[in-house]
Amino acid sequence: DNILSLLPFEILILNDGKFLIDRFKISYLTTGRDLIYLLKLLNTSPKREAIIIANPDFNLCESDESLEEISNSDDIYSYYFEPLEWAEEEARRIKEILKNRGFRVNIITGEEAVKQKIKQICSPTILHIATHGIFLPPKTRAPQNICSMIDGSYMRSGLVLSGYNSIALGRRVPPSVEGGVLTALDIREMNLLGTELVVLSACNTGRGMIFPWEGVFGLRRAFMLAGAKTLVMSLWQVPDKETRMLMEDFYRNLLSGMDKAEALRQAQLKLKKEKPHPYYWGGFI
Repeated sequence: DNILSLLPFEILILNDGKFLIDRFKISYLTTGRDLIYLLKLLNTSPKREAIIIANPDFNLCESDESLEEISNSDDIYSYYFEPLEWAEEEARRIKEILKNRGFRVNIITGEEAVKQKIKQICSPTILHIATHGIFLPPKTRAPQNICSMIDGSYMRSGLVLSGYNSIALGRRVPPSVEGGVLTALDIREMNLLGTELVVLSACNTGRGMIFPWEGVFGLRRAFMLAGAKTLVMSLWQVPDKETRMLMEDFYRNLLSGMDKAEALRQAQLKLKKEKPHPYYWGGFI
C-alpha cells in the first residue's frame, strides 16, 4: 500500500546478499480481483498483431517561430525532451523478433507518432511504446475533494508524443498533434479489450498519484481500465541503451514460451550480469 506501490520488490536484498529476483519470479496485482483474470490469461487471442510506437518527433511544428499568443503555461509543458537514439533501433529489432513468430507488426515513429493517430489504436495483441514518460507530483497533499483529485491524477501522467517540445516553446503545430501528450485520461478512454500485453519502454510510467488503500492512479490504472491484460512499466528514469537491451531479451524470452513475468525476470537477470547495479535492470515491473 501507499509508497510500497513504487518499490520494485525484485531489488530487495536477502540475508545472503542476493537480490529477491535471483530466487523468485514476481508479478503485481492492481487489486485482489485481478486474480479472477489469471485463469483467462491462459486463453491467448488468435489475432497476432503488434503495434510499436517509437521515438516520436518531439519538435514537430508548422513554424519554428515562437508565437506569444499560443505560448503554453500549463505545468505539464515545463520540460524539453531530447530524441531517444536507441528507441528506433529497439523498435526495429523487436519488429524482427515478432515477425519471425508470425506477428503482423506496424511501427509508428517520427512525425507519424501524433496523439490523434495513437488514440485510434484498437486492441492489438501487443502494444509497445518507446518514448519519454511524464509524471507531475501532486501540488498539494491535502485535497479538499478526493474525487476531483483522483480525476485530476489522470491528467498528471502521460506519454510524450510528436510535437510536445513545439507546444512547450509556443510554436504552431499541426492539428493532429492534439497537445503532444497521451495522458492517462486519454488512455482510459481507448479500446484495448483483447490486448494481451502493453509494454511502456519509457521513464516513470509506473508512477502516479498514490491514494492510501487505493493504489496508484496514473498510466498503470488507465491501461487496465482500457482493457489491457498485462502491463510492463518502469518506476524510475531508466537508461535508454540498457532498456533497449532488456526489451529485446524480454521479447525473445516471451516468444520462446516463457510467461510474461518469467520473460522479464530472465531479461533482467541477463542484464544484471553485465550491469550489477539495480538502477539498470530493477526499474521495470
